[in-house]
Amino acid sequence: MSINVRLFALLIPTLLLFASGTYQRAEGATAVAIGTASDGTKRYSWWVASTEEVAKEKAIGSCAGVGGLNPQIMMSTAQRGYGAIVSFDNGDKKFDFVASVAATSEPEAVHEALEKARAAGGKRAWVVTTWHDVVRGIIDLTSPTSY
Repeated sequence: MSINVRLFALLIPTLLLFASGTYQRAEGATAVAIGTASDGTKRYSWWVASTEEVAKEKAIGSCAGVGGLNPQIMMSTAQRGYGAIVSFDNGDKKFDFVASVAATSEPEAVHEALEKARAAGGKRAWVVTTWHDVVRGIIDLTSPTSY
C-alpha cells in the first residue's frame, strides 16, 4: 500500500467528523464548587466545560467525589479566562478556599484570589491551582465568533 493511500485512510475519520458537525465552539465556562467533609475540613473542585451549566454539574459531582458533603457552587462564569483557587487560614488553623475566574491573565487571577482571602480575614494563603479555561477539541473555524 502506498503512503498516499495510507494517509488518505488516516484522514477519512477526520473528514467524517467534520462532515458530521461534531465539533465544538471554543467556549470555556468554569465552575468552582466547595463542600465540607465529614471531618469538618473543606473540599473544593473546579471544572471547565463548553457551557456553564455543564461546568456547574461536573464541579459539584467532582467535589462530592473528593469527600465534599452538600457541595455548593462558589462561583461560575461562561466567560473565558484564567482562574485560581487559594487556600487560606485566618489564624485559627481552620482553612477555607476562595477563587477567581475569568481573569485576563494568570497573575491577575492569583492576585484577585489573594485579595479575596485577605478580605475574608486570611493571615496566610497558598495558591492551590490555576488554569486557563479553553476547551480542548475540534474547533469550528468557519465562524470568527466561535473562537
